[in-house]
Amino acid sequence: MTITAFDMPRTDRILAGAGSRSRVGEELDRVGAERVALITSPTVSGHSCTQDVRKQIGSRLVLEFAEVKPHPPTEQLVDLISRARSAKSDVYVAVGAGSVVDSAKFAALGVAENITITEELVDFAVHFEYPDTVWVRPLTAPAASVLSVPTTLSAAEWDGFAGTVDEASGVKYVAAYLALTPKVVFLDPEVTATTPRPLWATTGMRAVDHAIETSYARNAMPVTTTLALGALSALHENLAASVADPGDYDAALACHWAAMMSITACTTCRSACPTRSATNSAATACRTGSPRASRSRT
Repeated sequence: MTITAFDMPRTDRILAGAGSRSRVGEELDRVGAERVALITSPTVSGHSCTQDVRKQIGSRLVLEFAEVKPHPPTEQLVDLISRARSAKSDVYVAVGAGSVVDSAKFAALGVAENITITEELVDFAVHFEYPDTVWVRPLTAPAASVLSVPTTLSAAEWDGFAGTVDEASGVKYVAAYLALTPKVVFLDPEVTATTPRPLWATTGMRAVDHAIETSYARNAMPVTTTLALGALSALHENLAASVADPGDYDAALACHWAAMMSITACTTCRSACPTRSATNSAATACRTGSPRASRSRT
């Protein structure tokens, strides 16, 4: 009989509802933030909602990185880590899609693990050994907290996965540490109303994908199946409506909850994954073919 492991999500708090971004300041107070790095993308950086978040951060803002690219390149992440280290950031606030959230996770990881070059960064990727062994390098220090204001349904805010692409080789590396899961998530449909509808729709279908793969997983359990089926039901009822009308905040919020349920089921129901120290200077690329290890985010 296969022994499966269900790891409880690491999210501490969820604030949901129109205008919930106005509580960012309170949550920064609660986690004791003093030096905050704001991570976003060129498109999202100029939105009024992002300006609202800047005001909430206030004088604690010591770094703003608004250069995140889709599928963030390893070189860019090493640059971000260097800037965050120099700014002595103690909390990261991510406003944007999955690549933005992943970049904040990598920044927290990189500063904690003293990463300075790309080879060190990819050394923290998931390792795969043929035919079926998957393992990760253990962390040596606690990473700073990440707070997330998501703009899509990619669900990066609900797990400890983070992806990066080595542009020279074209290989995508994936880190997987539950400890990197954002501690606080703000589900604000006023923010997501500014997301282009095609992007909202495609990331919604990614949530459908997460839920379906979990429904058919060999190591599924009653709790993961219930979450996955609930996600599919909510997306069926609300995704089309939220695409058609960005002002339908109830539908958008229902989709956010569905994305959370889909990825929580997908990433917490898994066979035990061994950890051991990596001996190579560069990690072996993750080529398991697992959707959980290779999913792309915009």
